[in-house]
Amino acid sequence: MTCRACRLCIVNLCSVREKKKQFISSVSNVVVVVVVVVVVVVVVVVVVVVVVVVVVVVVVVVVVVVVVVVVVATAAAVVVGLIVVHIVVVVVVVVVVVVVVVVVVVVVVVDLIVVGLRVEVVVVVVVVVVVVVVVVVVVVVVVVVPLQIYSVYPKCEKVPCIDSSMS
Repeated sequence: MTCRACRLCIVNLCSVREKKKQFISSVSNVVVVVVVVVVVVVVVVVVVVVVVVVVVVVVVVVVVVVVVVVVVATAAAVVVGLIVVHIVVVVVVVVVVVVVVVVVVVVVVVDLIVVGLRVEVVVVVVVVVVVVVVVVVVVVVVVVVPLQIYSVYPKCEKVPCIDSSMS
């Protein structure tokens, strides 16, 4: 007969599995949105290469990434109930996005001052920014969040089973 501690652990494990499925489903929807946004941004940059457009695209990418990160982090916090996940995801991605935006602005300004703005430089910078931002979001969603989820819940084997008839 299964003891009370084991039954409780099994129920918790089933609940965690269900939450993980819901979370993976919500994350996959967000990843599709991110891919579509990145494709649209890259197409726009390649078609219209002007300084004003580059600045607008960088701002749009930053806004989209921050919105996607907040959505993913909120989905993780709601589905799994982990505020820590929410805080870690938002902080990591916002810091990386800010650093990338600063680097882009510096590169564009230096290019304007030293060489005169060349189309190739602008396209390369914007594509690099998009790739870096997408990689950061994917790493956070695929690595950090699941590790956080797995580390919170104990494995069933570790729960001591005490037979109720012995007490």
